[in-house]
Amino acid sequence: FDASVAATKAVGRMHELGLLGQVDERGPEGAPIVDLGRSLCALLDDPNWAVSLHAAEALAKLAAAVAPAVFRLADRRESEGSPYRRAAGKLWDALLQEGAMLELGHIVEECVPVLAAGIAEGAGTPVGHTALSALEKLH
Repeated sequence: FDASVAATKAVGRMHELGLLGQVDERGPEGAPIVDLGRSLCALLDDPNWAVSLHAAEALAKLAAAVAPAVFRLADRRESEGSPYRRAAGKLWDALLQEGAMLELGHIVEECVPVLAAGIAEGAGTPVGHTALSALEKLH
């Protein structure tokens, strides 16, 4: 518990100093539902290159992780003959209300240019490797 308090104070101090770019500091208690995809997409334009690169990396990793489930759910929701159509539609709507990252096409369109720039500008460096690795996950 002491480590958690110390970490929270450290993150608060880093936020005060402006080291986190546009990242907003919020606690879990009573915090509003976060639309993670939209929040990370907003960070893609951050003036700090590290914030924008890692936001793109996070988006790529999240999109790759959720894609199989999102595509299957969307398929069941849109399929006229699926016995799961109604249930899939209800689940889709509930996930949207909770801020789930379901609009994967938009997210990919937003993060690919940032990752491509990271590869071009950081060829042969850890920055380039990070960007390439994230882009490969989307493939």
